[in-house]
Amino acid sequence: MADREAKRAARKAELEKQLEDLKPSLREAQAKFEAVRGRDPVDPRDEKKKTPSKGEITIYVKKGLNLLACDLGGTSDPYLVVSVLDANKKVLESIKSPVFKKNLNPEFEFRKYFPVTDDYKGVTIKVEVMDKDMLKDDHMGQHIILLEYLWPEDCKEPRVKDEVLYPKKGGPKAQGVLRMSVSYESEEMRKKVAVFNEEEEVYRKAWLEAYNPKEKLQEERDALEEAIKYPAEDTALIDAVLEDDVDAAKKALDDGADPMARSKHTNTCVIHMAATRGCVDMLILLVDAGADVHALDGKGKSVTFLFKNKSPSYEALKKLEAHPVFKAKMDEDAKIKSELAAEKAQKAKDDRKYKYCLETGLTGYEDDFPHHLFK
Repeated sequence: MADREAKRAARKAELEKQLEDLKPSLREAQAKFEAVRGRDPVDPRDEKKKTPSKGEITIYVKKGLNLLACDLGGTSDPYLVVSVLDANKKVLESIKSPVFKKNLNPEFEFRKYFPVTDDYKGVTIKVEVMDKDMLKDDHMGQHIILLEYLWPEDCKEPRVKDEVLYPKKGGPKAQGVLRMSVSYESEEMRKKVAVFNEEEEVYRKAWLEAYNPKEKLQEERDALEEAIKYPAEDTALIDAVLEDDVDAAKKALDDGADPMARSKHTNTCVIHMAATRGCVDMLILLVDAGADVHALDGKGKSVTFLFKNKSPSYEALKKLEAHPVFKAKMDEDAKIKSELAAEKAQKAKDDRKYKYCLETGLTGYEDDFPHHLFK
């Protein structure tokens, strides 16, 4: 056992030295990365100040989902009406999509480009879903976007997302969503983004050159810290116990594994793992190596209880009882069980006597009290 403790201490000291030697390099790498990250170029598309400029609106409606059923058959004949309105709500341009017959989940695949020649502040995009009817088309819902509340002059690939349909003011109810995107782009922003992309590539290269070494050193540090906390020989012992491999467990113990090692995932001690699996030879090996047979698991269960709860064979039970440590533990368990049973029996007698005294009005100290009834 002393030899095993010496091996563990030597290995731990070696790992701790490696960790200390690594820390200066890691601090240097982190400082370099922080310096590069501090020079992050500003993306012109993230500027919150919106300046009026001419450009083009791109509206893309991929599909409708769970639209309102307006016809008697429980379906609708939906189509889109997309309009661009100025600040005075005057329609600058409007266009309709084809009609999709009897379809509550139409694949519109509608894309339209609208030029904006004046200040885009106050410009509204209105996407309406209508139901085609013989006499008058029904309004199924609408989605309205103020152009000035879009991220400014977005030249990136617009993100398609689900937009809820709302009823128009004073109109009937609405239902469903439109999977769509709206973006705005100007010539001025195209030029800015061209410059940004060039700067971004330079920054990305510098960032990676600083990030990769830092990340690698951090991984090495984490691995060393885990190796110190969960030694490899303990992990080998746990794996051997879970596989009922007594030879591998003996080798791990010879290499310095702790016979009371705990799993880093469940915090379960190896001796409780062996008891739960009913492996007699593994239990004897661990106890001979110094494992505490009196240790309780997370639920307060003893090693012998876990083993017997596995319903071992008669031969396995006799083999365990033949070991002096387990024999002493089982005798101790039997004694405790007997004492508990005696306490329980005495409590039952006392309860019966107390109940009898209440019913008869006696105290139990009378000369003629029937003590023989409560023996």
